[in-house]
Amino acid sequence: SKKSSFWRITKNFYWKNKKIRIKKKSQGDELNFELDQKSVFASTGGLDFDTTKPVIVLMHGSGLTHIVWSLHEQFLASKGYSVLSVDLPGHGGSEGPAIKSIEEIADWIKKSMEKLKINEISFLGHSQGCLVGLEFASRFPKFIKSLNLIAGSYELAVNPALIEYADGGDMKSVELMMKW
Repeated sequence: SKKSSFWRITKNFYWKNKKIRIKKKSQGDELNFELDQKSVFASTGGLDFDTTKPVIVLMHGSGLTHIVWSLHEQFLASKGYSVLSVDLPGHGGSEGPAIKSIEEIADWIKKSMEKLKINEISFLGHSQGCLVGLEFASRFPKFIKSLNLIAGSYELAVNPALIEYADGGDMKSVELMMKW
């Protein structure tokens, strides 16, 4: 079922393990579930999540959230896919702490699939999400229907100021990521 857009205050926005209140435009249905005793937020592109449809997992990059996929979510959902655009732990609407390695993120994705009873996914990864997709596909190939990588890199030079801000939990790091 489609829902109209509206503005609301996000109740649980986590960044660097700190709770932050922000205004966010909600585009319909969301999926909230618990994994490892932490709440997980996922956007579904405005339609109910349905595992009988082909499932597409959209994985954001480092320090980002599902919001980077907003238009893609809606388009894919309108084409008959069940969309799962998750916020990784410690990002967006998912409780932290943030996961420290690509391997652990791949394990977390697998646990999420098991929790939601998803048998197969098409995986779209952006930036760090590409590394997660490669790791997931190499370790759990029976769960992968297709793997799509967007703007990924094995290594990426990162400005030391950005790392310092991010490690300290300073929101300026998000501003710098968007600028650079």
